Amino acid sequence: METLQEAKEKKQVRAVGVSCHGFEALKRIVDVPWVDVVLARINPKGVAMDGKTEDVVPVLRAIREKGKAIIGMKIFGEGRLAGSRRGGRSA
Repeated sequence: METLQEAKEKKQVRAVGVSCHGFEALKRIVDVPWVDVVLARINPKGVAMDGKTEDVVPVLRAIREKGKAIIGMKIFGEGRLAGSRRGGRSA
């Protein structure tokens, strides 16, 4: 973390991001000041995510309120939701 912070201060790195693979890690990121970008697993059905959608969304909102960018991962639930544009299960 110190090395990345130094690189940001020297403008060698514009933003530092983390990929979260666990609900506790996702919640922790809200208060980690050196993180600029969060890669989070999110989809409407909660497939291949770190928790239920209704639990994850408020944490993502808190992360965004801290000024961090969010990039969604597992949008199609590892392919299990690919049959529907609205996140429904394919037949």
